Formats: sequence, C-alpha cells, structure tokens
Amino acid sequence: MFNFGIMGGVFGNVMQIFGASDKIVMLMNLEPTVKSRGENYMRPEDEIQQSRIELKDVKFHYPSKKDVQVLKGVSITVDNKEKRVIALVG
Repeated sequence: MFNFGIMGGVFGNVMQIFGASDKIVMLMNLEPTVKSRGENYMRPEDEIQQSRIELKDVKFHYPSKKDVQVLKGVSITVDNKEKRVIALVG
C-alpha cells in the first residue's frame, strides 16, 4: 500500500511536468511583434535619425514598500548620435 501511495505522488509530479512543458511550447511558438530577422526586418536606424531621450529627477518606490525609495532623483540623457544602445535594468 505504501508503494502505491508513493507512485501517486510521482504521477502527480509527472502531470505537472507535462503542464509546464505545454506552456514552454506555447512560448516557443509565439510570434514576436518586432521582427528581428527575415524580409520584414526593421532596423532602428531606418526610423530614428536624430533623437534624444531625457529623464529628469525620476523617483520610484514599489507599491508594496512605499517607505523605501528605490530611485532617488535619477537623471539621464541619451543622445542617438553618441550612444546607440542602452539598457535600463532594475
């Protein structure tokens, strides 16, 4: 009887794996909205000739921790001529 109980737990885990793999396959088949290759490939320099992005005095806190300020007056300026690629990670 004990062995059959263990097998029930193993089969439950196997079913969870099948459910997770179904989601992975769905994500792998998802078509992105921005084309990065192929004949409809959109190069950023085709659309953006000269531009500037400027953030001034940005302050941020997470809704769950309103007393902890994560960004405290961050300012950044990005000029398209000088910097072609930037990443804001947080």
